[in-house]
Amino acid sequence: MKMDISMKRNLVKCIMYFLEAVFAFALQATPYLMPELFGEKAVLLLPLALSVAFFEEESIAVIMGAFCGVLADFAFDGSIGLFAVSLTILCYVISLLSRRYIKISFLSAVLAGCFLTVLIMLIHFVLYFAFSGYNYIMQFFFMHYITRILYTLAFVPFFLIISRKLSGNK
Repeated sequence: MKMDISMKRNLVKCIMYFLEAVFAFALQATPYLMPELFGEKAVLLLPLALSVAFFEEESIAVIMGAFCGVLADFAFDGSIGLFAVSLTILCYVISLLSRRYIKISFLSAVLAGCFLTVLIMLIHFVLYFAFSGYNYIMQFFFMHYITRILYTLAFVPFFLIISRKLSGNK
Protein backbone atom coordinates (compact mmCIF):
# COMPACT_ATOMS: atom_id res chain seq x y z
CA MET A 1 0.00 0.00 0.00
CA LYS A 2 1.46 3.32 -1.06
CA MET A 3 1.33 6.35 1.16
CA ASP A 4 0.57 9.61 -0.57
CA ILE A 5 2.61 12.71 0.18
CA SER A 6 0.11 14.23 2.63
CA MET A 7 0.03 11.02 4.70
CA LYS A 8 3.83 10.93 4.80
CA ARG A 9 3.93 14.58 5.78
CA ASN A 10 1.38 14.03 8.58
CA LEU A 11 3.35 11.03 9.83
CA VAL A 12 6.59 13.04 9.93
CA LYS A 13 4.81 15.91 11.72
CA CYS A 14 3.34 13.51 14.29
CA ILE A 15 6.77 12.00 14.93
CA MET A 16 8.26 15.49 15.35
CA TYR A 17 5.48 16.52 17.75
CA PHE A 18 5.92 13.26 19.67
CA LEU A 19 9.67 13.91 20.03
CA GLU A 20 8.99 17.50 21.07
CA ALA A 21 6.57 16.27 23.75
CA VAL A 22 9.01 13.69 25.06
CA PHE A 23 11.75 16.33 25.20
CA ALA A 24 9.43 18.76 27.02
CA PHE A 25 8.44 16.00 29.45
CA ALA A 26 12.11 15.20 30.13
CA LEU A 27 12.85 18.88 30.78
CA GLN A 28 9.86 19.20 33.05
CA ALA A 29 10.25 15.97 35.00
CA THR A 30 14.00 15.54 35.38
CA PRO A 31 15.47 17.23 38.45
CA TYR A 32 18.10 19.92 37.77
CA LEU A 33 17.67 19.68 33.98
CA MET A 34 15.52 22.79 33.71
CA PRO A 35 16.13 25.78 35.94
CA GLU A 36 13.57 26.42 38.63
CA LEU A 37 12.06 29.83 39.24
CA PHE A 38 11.53 30.37 42.97
CA GLY A 39 11.45 26.60 43.45
CA GLU A 40 8.89 25.94 40.69
CA LYS A 41 9.17 24.47 37.21
CA ALA A 42 7.09 25.33 34.18
CA VAL A 43 4.44 22.89 32.98
CA LEU A 44 5.80 22.78 29.42
CA LEU A 45 3.34 20.27 28.06
CA LEU A 46 0.34 22.59 28.40
CA PRO A 47 1.49 25.28 25.96
CA LEU A 48 2.94 22.59 23.69
CA ALA A 49 -0.38 20.78 23.28
CA LEU A 50 -2.34 24.01 22.88
CA SER A 51 0.08 25.37 20.28
CA VAL A 52 -0.20 22.21 18.18
CA ALA A 53 -3.98 22.51 18.28
CA PHE A 54 -3.89 26.03 16.82
CA PHE A 55 -2.16 24.87 13.65
CA GLU A 56 -3.10 21.23 13.08
CA GLU A 57 -6.21 19.29 12.11
CA GLU A 58 -8.45 17.81 14.77
CA SER A 59 -7.08 14.27 14.75
CA ILE A 60 -3.48 15.34 15.31
CA ALA A 61 -4.57 17.92 17.89
CA VAL A 62 -6.56 15.37 19.90
CA ILE A 63 -3.73 12.84 19.86
CA MET A 64 -1.23 15.46 21.00
CA GLY A 65 -3.63 16.82 23.61
CA ALA A 66 -4.18 13.38 25.10
CA PHE A 67 -0.50 12.44 24.96
CA CYS A 68 0.73 15.73 26.46
CA GLY A 69 -2.05 15.61 29.06
CA VAL A 70 -1.07 12.13 30.26
CA LEU A 71 2.59 13.14 30.40
CA ALA A 72 1.73 16.36 32.26
CA ASP A 73 -0.33 14.41 34.79
CA PHE A 74 2.55 12.01 35.38
CA ALA A 75 5.06 14.85 35.74
CA PHE A 76 2.82 16.94 37.97
CA ASP A 77 1.31 14.50 40.45
CA GLY A 78 1.69 10.96 39.10
CA SER A 79 -1.94 10.29 38.22
CA ILE A 80 -3.93 10.49 35.02
CA GLY A 81 -6.65 13.04 35.40
CA LEU A 82 -7.29 16.68 34.83
CA PHE A 83 -4.57 17.51 32.31
CA ALA A 84 -5.31 14.50 30.11
CA VAL A 85 -9.04 15.17 29.93
CA SER A 86 -8.87 18.95 29.67
CA LEU A 87 -6.12 19.03 27.04
CA THR A 88 -7.85 16.41 24.90
CA ILE A 89 -11.10 18.39 24.88
CA LEU A 90 -9.47 21.81 24.53
CA CYS A 91 -7.18 20.71 21.72
CA TYR A 92 -10.13 19.35 19.76
CA VAL A 93 -12.16 22.54 20.24
CA ILE A 94 -9.21 24.83 19.44
CA SER A 95 -8.35 22.88 16.31
CA LEU A 96 -11.94 22.79 15.15
CA LEU A 97 -12.41 26.52 15.68
CA SER A 98 -9.06 27.59 14.24
CA ARG A 99 -9.29 25.40 11.14
CA ARG A 100 -12.93 25.99 10.24
CA TYR A 101 -14.39 29.09 11.84
CA ILE A 102 -11.82 31.57 13.17
CA LYS A 103 -8.80 33.08 11.45
CA ILE A 104 -5.96 32.73 13.95
CA SER A 105 -3.12 35.24 13.97
CA PHE A 106 0.03 34.73 15.99
CA LEU A 107 -1.02 37.37 18.52
CA SER A 108 -4.48 35.85 19.01
CA ALA A 109 -2.89 32.41 19.41
CA VAL A 110 -0.51 33.76 22.07
CA LEU A 111 -3.34 35.45 23.94
CA ALA A 112 -5.65 32.44 23.73
CA GLY A 113 -2.80 30.07 24.68
CA CYS A 114 -1.97 32.19 27.72
CA PHE A 115 -5.60 32.43 28.78
CA LEU A 116 -6.20 28.68 28.42
CA THR A 117 -2.97 27.80 30.23
CA VAL A 118 -3.96 30.00 33.17
CA LEU A 119 -7.47 28.55 33.12
CA ILE A 120 -6.24 24.94 33.24
CA MET A 121 -3.78 25.72 36.04
CA LEU A 122 -6.47 27.53 38.06
CA ILE A 123 -8.87 24.61 37.62
CA HIS A 124 -6.10 22.25 38.75
CA PHE A 125 -5.49 24.36 41.84
CA VAL A 126 -9.19 24.53 42.72
CA LEU A 127 -9.82 20.80 42.23
CA TYR A 128 -6.67 19.49 43.88
CA PHE A 129 -6.05 22.00 46.66
CA ALA A 130 -8.94 24.35 47.35
CA PHE A 131 -11.50 21.55 47.73
CA SER A 132 -9.11 19.31 49.66
CA GLY A 133 -9.32 21.19 52.92
CA TYR A 134 -5.73 22.37 53.12
CA ASN A 135 -4.91 25.28 55.40
CA TYR A 136 -3.39 28.48 54.02
CA ILE A 137 -4.75 27.93 50.49
CA MET A 138 -4.11 31.46 49.24
CA GLN A 139 -0.58 31.50 50.63
CA PHE A 140 0.13 28.23 48.81
CA PHE A 141 -1.42 29.63 45.63
CA PHE A 142 0.68 32.80 45.67
CA MET A 143 3.89 31.03 46.66
CA HIS A 144 3.66 28.15 44.20
CA TYR A 145 0.98 28.45 41.55
CA ILE A 146 1.53 32.07 40.50
CA THR A 147 5.21 31.37 39.87
CA ARG A 148 4.45 28.14 38.00
CA ILE A 149 1.78 29.86 35.88
CA LEU A 150 4.02 32.81 34.95
CA TYR A 151 6.95 30.52 34.17
CA THR A 152 4.72 28.37 31.95
CA LEU A 153 3.34 31.42 30.14
CA ALA A 154 6.86 32.40 29.09
CA PHE A 155 6.97 29.29 26.88
CA VAL A 156 3.67 29.89 25.01
CA PRO A 157 5.19 32.00 22.18
CA PHE A 158 8.14 29.61 21.87
CA PHE A 159 5.93 26.56 21.32
CA LEU A 160 3.63 28.50 18.98
CA ILE A 161 6.58 29.39 16.77
CA ILE A 162 7.76 25.78 16.66
CA SER A 163 4.27 24.41 15.97
CA ARG A 164 3.62 26.94 13.24
CA LYS A 165 6.87 25.99 11.52
CA LEU A 166 6.21 22.25 11.82
CA SER A 167 2.66 22.58 10.55
CA GLY A 168 3.77 24.47 7.46
CA ASN A 169 1.65 27.57 8.22
CA LYS A 170 3.35 30.85 7.44
